[in-house]
Amino acid sequence: MTLGCPLLLVHPGADTWTPTALSLEVFDRIESEKAFIELANGSHLPLEAPAADQLQSAVQAFLDRVADAEAGGPACV
Repeated sequence: MTLGCPLLLVHPGADTWTPTALSLEVFDRIESEKAFIELANGSHLPLEAPAADQLQSAVQAFLDRVADAEAGGPACV
C-alpha cells in the first residue's frame, strides 16, 4: 500500500483492545514517509498521563514537520 502523504501512527502502549503488534502489521506494509510512536501507559483512549501529553506532543511535532515540508511544495499528492 502506498500513500502520497506522510503518516503518523500513535499507538497506546497499554491498549488491551488493539495490540501494538496488530497495528504494526498494517503500518509496516504502508510505503510512505511514516513514523510510529508508542505512548507510555496509554489505554485504548489514551487520556491518562503520560500518554495524553505524549499524544499531544507527537501530533504537534508531526503537523509542524508537514507544515515545514509544505513550505517547499505540497506534502500530499
